[in-house]
Amino acid sequence: MTGTAVPAITFTPTGIVLPTDSAILGGVQADQQRAFGGNLSLTLTSPQGQLAQALTAIVSDKNAQIAEIVNQVDPANAAGVMQDAIGAIYFMKRIAASGTLV
Repeated sequence: MTGTAVPAITFTPTGIVLPTDSAILGGVQADQQRAFGGNLSLTLTSPQGQLAQALTAIVSDKNAQIAEIVNQVDPANAAGVMQDAIGAIYFMKRIAASGTLV
């Protein structure tokens, strides 16, 4: 078996594009069918369907985490330690918080 039918993340000039959960599920089911001879039930309540849904959730979650990291590279979207890291590239340091009196 070479490759997978699960669609990949696409990187475009305008940003990252994630496959939909339904496309991921279809790819997982196609991989299962190919791995087990094509006689599996596609019903989501079957044991095979439950496994397909679990694998889809895992892939979708990892895709979302990758998208978060990619978005953190943009200074307009960065937050926390990633914002500090981007600033460090330009020799900038965060000014520490200071107390105020009213």
